Amino acid sequence: MVKRAKGKNKWENVKFFVEDIRELNFREEFDATICLGVTIAHMVTDRDMDMFFASIYNALRSEGIFIFNAKNAKRIDESLLNKLRPGEYVDVEDLRIMSLDFVSRDKENPNVLIWEPIWFIKEGSTVDFIRRKIKLRWFYKDEIMSFIKKHNFRVIEVLGDSLTGDTFDETIHSEMYFVLQKSNKV
Repeated sequence: MVKRAKGKNKWENVKFFVEDIRELNFREEFDATICLGVTIAHMVTDRDMDMFFASIYNALRSEGIFIFNAKNAKRIDESLLNKLRPGEYVDVEDLRIMSLDFVSRDKENPNVLIWEPIWFIKEGSTVDFIRRKIKLRWFYKDEIMSFIKKHNFRVIEVLGDSLTGDTFDETIHSEMYFVLQKSNKV
């Protein structure tokens, strides 16, 4: 992923890093941090979340901006759980990838979903498969708000799906987009 991004980079001052987001250790501070996709979903424990927020806080300059998204636990689609179903399909030049997905709830935390994809990969004349077990956490807005407060961020706004400008509504939107500012008040 980073190699592909570097290949497409057109700006001299853009730097790429591969780091554990819970333990960022930069010498400089940044104006903004953006974590989109499923970054926060991999923070499956409260300790992970505390480390994540502390790490981002320390990486930002005074009043820096932090934007991230999270899946809404109130909108978990129960019809997709505990069923084997077709997943992604990619067909590019000499590469074909197909997945079968199985998603279930974690027994300890029902807001953690266990995604078990099996990827079938055909590259040229070689066929292989990869099986993984990945835990992904979905959140209630109040849960995230408590981490925000605990780690000294100020909420600028919380938007619904895809940053269209709609204020987040937990009964409608499957994702929450948070726009925060680092607060220097303790």
